[in-house]
Formats: sequence, structure tokens, C-alpha cells
Amino acid sequence: MIKKSWGYSGDRRSRNYSEHDEHKVKPHVLRNYPKHTAVVVHCERDHRRKLLPPIEPNGEVYDWYRGA
Repeated sequence: MIKKSWGYSGDRRSRNYSEHDEHKVKPHVLRNYPKHTAVVVHCERDHRRKLLPPIEPNGEVYDWYRGA
């Protein structure tokens, strides 16, 4: 993301452009997600929250997991 800032000194206006990394989902929001939740981010689109149930080695969902 490119962050733009500006200001005035005397009668002249100045502009500054700088690259700035920003989280798609803020860390405090991620910490509040339930267990087994993943955030899938597409490089050209928005992000999605998906539930990924735990699976056994044979590929089946564990019996104890009820799909929170």
C-alpha cells in the first residue's frame, strides 16, 4: 500500500509518498477467531475466513470435532 501525506509550510504545500505494509486482518481480530479458523488471502481480491476441521491421517474428520 502506498501512503500519501501532505502538509503546508508557509504558503507552499508539500506531499510525501511512502510504501506502507498494512495487515488485511488486524492481529487483535485474529486472536479472537475460534480454533481451526484460517484466513485465506487472494493476491488480487479480498480475504475470506474459512473453517478447517482437523482431519485424521486417512483424511476423515475426527469424531470428537463437531464443526464449531
